[in-house]
Amino acid sequence: MTNTTAPKISDPSVLTVNNTKTSRQSSPPDITSPKPHLAPAPMAPPAATTSGLTRRSPVLIPFTTCHFRTSQGACKTTPRLKSASVNTDGSHEESDENSRTILEASGVDVAAMRESYESHGLTKADLAADPIEQFELWFINWIRTEPYDPNAVIIATVDNNQWPSARAVLLKGVDKNGFVFHTNRTSDKGKDLERSKRVAMCFLWHPLERQIRVVGQVEHLDDSISDAYFASRPRGAQIGAWASPQSQVLANRTELDDLLAVTKARFAEDEDDLGSPVPRPPHWGGYLVRPLSIEFWQGRRNRLHDRLRYRRAESQAHLPSNESDWVIERLAP
Repeated sequence: MTNTTAPKISDPSVLTVNNTKTSRQSSPPDITSPKPHLAPAPMAPPAATTSGLTRRSPVLIPFTTCHFRTSQGACKTTPRLKSASVNTDGSHEESDENSRTILEASGVDVAAMRESYESHGLTKADLAADPIEQFELWFINWIRTEPYDPNAVIIATVDNNQWPSARAVLLKGVDKNGFVFHTNRTSDKGKDLERSKRVAMCFLWHPLERQIRVVGQVEHLDDSISDAYFASRPRGAQIGAWASPQSQVLANRTELDDLLAVTKARFAEDEDDLGSPVPRPPHWGGYLVRPLSIEFWQGRRNRLHDRLRYRRAESQAHLPSNESDWVIERLAP
């Protein structure tokens, strides 16, 4: 991969999520009033019955069944648990199938789990011309809900046998060039990224009934950017990046603890001394995802969600987002 020079994460032109910097603006935008391309954030769905929809709660209902018969022919019964649902009117709906799995024995009916999205919807008129700007506006809305790990994102890759895999990482920057995250480049995901130079990302923000899907090309960040970010990490995380052979099989936890002890000794760290500075490992660094498509998904009733996608030609992937010719199109839910 070719190194790409991008603004440092500390650059004020970059919306970073490291060190709690979340906006390029001097003060957060007012999201309480409508904007030309930012509709007000919808409220979370109510917890009770809404619009005639019946919310069902899984429960456990004791019942008996004949497991075996005695020599006299009598049925030997033992209490069991059966999966059932209770409607808001108090009526029960029992399943005819035996409860075999842990979920079934606990009264959990996965197939019956559903939410009704009550969003106001999403139209092209709500969107900014630049998808990165639109992402930033939605991201600020998301941060305002004070979620746990607001910058968590699922990234999906494919290995050399075409097997897909997905995992959560932390978004560490976004600017006109794309999305930034850091990882061990010798890990499974690192190997996939080195091989295919392609990635998919998914941000799922249920309290806002929203998700954002990104597909793009991936490349290394400039070493100076990776160095600067690594230096900002807590020392324990720096030591861990050296100690852990990410994605490799370990015999047990003790093996990892031993690797950690060796690494601490390497950097002269003990209980009384933090030791020498920890440099960035050569196998660890940042990636820039240059998006080719970004889909904004807004939940709607009856699974008829709003899906609006920005896409650009692959030949424009190297261009800043605000200088690209984006096509905005609606997708069927």
